[in-house]
Amino acid sequence: MSPTIHRVDLITIAALLLVCSAMPAEGQYGPNPQNPTKPSFSDEVTVTATGIETEVDEAPTAVTVVTRDEMDDAQVDRVVDMLRRVPGLAVIGSGDGGKLTTVFTRGTGSNQTLVMLDGVRLNSAFFGGFDWSQISTAGLRQAEVVRGPYSALWGADAVGGVINLRPQRAVGGFNGRFFGEGGTNGWQRLEADLGWGSENFDIYASGYDRQSDGELDNSDFSSRQFLVTAGVSFGKRKSRLGVLAQNVETETGIPFAFPDDPTPDRRQQGESTLIAVPFTWHIAQKWTLEMIGSQIDTTFAFADPNDAWVTESTTDTTSTQARLASIHSLGNHTFSWGGEWRSDEVNDLSNLGPNLEAEKVEVTSFFAQDVWNPNGAVRLLLGVRWDDAEQWGSETSPRADLGWRFSDTFELRVGYG
Repeated sequence: MSPTIHRVDLITIAALLLVCSAMPAEGQYGPNPQNPTKPSFSDEVTVTATGIETEVDEAPTAVTVVTRDEMDDAQVDRVVDMLRRVPGLAVIGSGDGGKLTTVFTRGTGSNQTLVMLDGVRLNSAFFGGFDWSQISTAGLRQAEVVRGPYSALWGADAVGGVINLRPQRAVGGFNGRFFGEGGTNGWQRLEADLGWGSENFDIYASGYDRQSDGELDNSDFSSRQFLVTAGVSFGKRKSRLGVLAQNVETETGIPFAFPDDPTPDRRQQGESTLIAVPFTWHIAQKWTLEMIGSQIDTTFAFADPNDAWVTESTTDTTSTQARLASIHSLGNHTFSWGGEWRSDEVNDLSNLGPNLEAEKVEVTSFFAQDVWNPNGAVRLLLGVRWDDAEQWGSETSPRADLGWRFSDTFELRVGYG
């Protein structure tokens, strides 16, 4: 039985803040009464496909951008519910709300789709995949889905494709939003967003709370997310130094191990904390330097006092990342090169003893890429990446993509990697 939903959607916070501000305010969500026209497909921009800002219809690969307007129109609160609509993706859930949910791209494994938050890798350092069950649409500007082999640009996790979540940035003074709904079975969902932006400074914060008692015994779940982006812009070309922070806490009950095996006391909890410092430096009109450093600490805990073997276990992971990319525009070519370093450390312990103790993997990478656009019809991308890890040695990954537009309604795209 589906829960009865009672909704309250209050946009008045933006209006109240507008009264207190001398600057014009504009809500980040919902239509702008002065400009009601939504962005067209040709206006959508992706950075995931080529590593640089590119209009979707100019990318030589298969790209889908899920915009904020589409999320609001669909009235969904989880990113994965939007991904179900994207061609080439298969979404598999292991139960009702709050249970493990994975995404498969073009038949590849769930650990072969790279998931990022504004360029920061989110894939688990323990099993390589990503649990989509708890990630909210709150505070997001868009989700970019790129299908095809992207190891040459983003690493071995991107064999099947890349999903990059882009957070909101505040513009035009104060803006805010509050949303709440409740229903039967203890269902409630609360969202709040608040931002302020000026010519040289912006900050945007969002909070999210979702919980339910579930329809079965021990099927309750809860999820809380807090996301903040802020930045300072400087120089005539608007270089930017920013900070990105996210905290996600989850808890869920597992009512069954098998259909005829109830587990009334089986629980799992998780927490993830991300902090990143992105820096974009427009050195010259045709030369941009991008750098980002980040760290993600994740804890996952399992407990079932009635289990015959494992009554409790805890997995702690720490992922530290640094990436540098230098981007140059040379006529019809956009050439980029750079390097990346990542360190993953895992501790896995159960009542049976330690499984992994401070197990660490370090990967050092270098990459180069050229995007050639000789005319409006043909786009060619060539790239190569070299990865080196002490545990398995080094690997070189080539990449080639060709996009050829024959007409406004027909385009051929071919990729290899």
